[in-house]
Amino acid sequence: MSGADPMRMQAPPPAAPDSDMADVPIASDSPSEVPVEDKEVQPSKVMGLPPKQALCLAFVLVLISLLFMIGATVAQDWSTFGDGDRKRTYGLLRCGDCPEGVAGTNWYCPMAIECENNSDSGLCELAKDMYNSGNAYMVGQLPTFFIAVMLLERLAYAAYQRDYGWPWVFYFLCGFYPICQIVSIILWFTSNESGFDKDCDVNNSDPNESIDICASNGPIVSIVATILSIFAGILSALVFRKRTIVKREPTQTGRYSCFGVRNWLVMIGVMLFMLLVISLYVASPAHEDWIMTDGHNGGLLKLNGWGPYVNVGYDCIAEPRCAVDSSWGSCWTFRTLHQSSMVFLFFEVGAIYCWLLWWEAACHYLLGRDYGFPLLNILTPIGSVLLHTVGTVVWLTRTQAKFETDCPMRPEHAGQRWDVCGRTGPILAIINIGIGFVTVVFYLGVYLARHQHVGDRKALATDKETELAKA
Repeated sequence: MSGADPMRMQAPPPAAPDSDMADVPIASDSPSEVPVEDKEVQPSKVMGLPPKQALCLAFVLVLISLLFMIGATVAQDWSTFGDGDRKRTYGLLRCGDCPEGVAGTNWYCPMAIECENNSDSGLCELAKDMYNSGNAYMVGQLPTFFIAVMLLERLAYAAYQRDYGWPWVFYFLCGFYPICQIVSIILWFTSNESGFDKDCDVNNSDPNESIDICASNGPIVSIVATILSIFAGILSALVFRKRTIVKREPTQTGRYSCFGVRNWLVMIGVMLFMLLVISLYVASPAHEDWIMTDGHNGGLLKLNGWGPYVNVGYDCIAEPRCAVDSSWGSCWTFRTLHQSSMVFLFFEVGAIYCWLLWWEAACHYLLGRDYGFPLLNILTPIGSVLLHTVGTVVWLTRTQAKFETDCPMRPEHAGQRWDVCGRTGPILAIINIGIGFVTVVFYLGVYLARHQHVGDRKALATDKETELAKA
């Protein structure tokens, strides 16, 4: 052996793949044929801070800005008008200081009532402005919530040296995070033409005249959240921009690996079913035929027709009746419909967010990337379907909905609750539970099979490196 030419010595051939992985390329010992692993070199400073501290600061800024956004959204003092005993304080989406019977309801309720009575009154104009501005604000705010949590997710992955996906997605999130928040606050101010005029309260004492809305604490908190989101987005982008890949070393267990044509095709099918699941997540709450009661059809949040009002919210029907007599069956029926629908929406939003994380993991694993934390990639699909299931079960049990062809009319006794019959909306939600669980089972089967395969390859590569080192 001592006289052998070392340049002609060859490493032992790779082990033959098993039958199930016949189409999986096993890396050879040649550096030109094996996968490579990215090596990230941390910069010395990011805006004068060590990289780890800058990363932690970016995480904290995103988290604090998200908390300010949530606080602004639920704040009850977004606007005021009038002075002294006539001063009224209103929330973003609800009319807190409205007259008894509509107090605390969605702005659509006082808008429908006031504009039906007198479409030229200042209160009608006020309710219209608040209803439109609140909805416009939420158009920009809802995606901001999702983007903030996705940024926190990627910052956590980076802190633990995990694969955080495609860089362009991260920069997209950093840019659109403050943009969506800025759009939200601009839409609110332009929709109701409010301002921070200190004389505003004095100028708006007559509700029959045109009312200038005075911005209160809610917009201030939202503006602070906007400023924080700008700094958070810039710092997060700088932290990731400095994480430049400057060195690539050959390895047999890189982040990229194929896992068989059969499993790849199964994952494609799983992702198609995932698209069906998210479509039903959206289509079910948006369907206008959720319930029937007393001969009236309604959606998840609104009754399609009630007297002179069209598409009136269940809280708008419940509160005037409950203000007269809370023992009325109609009070219980419509208040329960409103509360159970809000609970369903809460769980459905959580299910949609878990679905987004699930979709991210599926896309990255389809391309052979070990994205994020394996445990989180397992829990997010399960959490998505479970949240949807819990929301559906809560709605069904709270409303005591029946699935009958002929829904009974209101009972003769005022103290009896009205029958609620489930229609197309809850049926779609129930069907989606079955589709979701089947999709999760197939996804976890493919995911865990590939995860086990990657682990086997890492063990094989470690053994080979040990043998070569001994030789």
